[in-house]
Amino acid sequence: LLRVFFGAIPVLILCFYKKIKVEAFSKDWYWFAIIGFINLVVPFFLVPLLTLLEIILFLLLETQLFR
Repeated sequence: LLRVFFGAIPVLILCFYKKIKVEAFSKDWYWFAIIGFINLVVPFFLVPLLTLLEIILFLLLETQLFR
């Protein structure tokens, strides 16, 4: 959470400075929240449950599926 929070601060400042509308605060914010949950929260809970070989195979499969 802290990594995302501190990473978002410079991005929001840049968007404010360049007058770029941040779409994450629009009516579709829940889709951004679901994507963030899947990409940031789920892997950190799965890693302790999986073996190293399963993690490597999962990462290789993920790159092929979401290309």
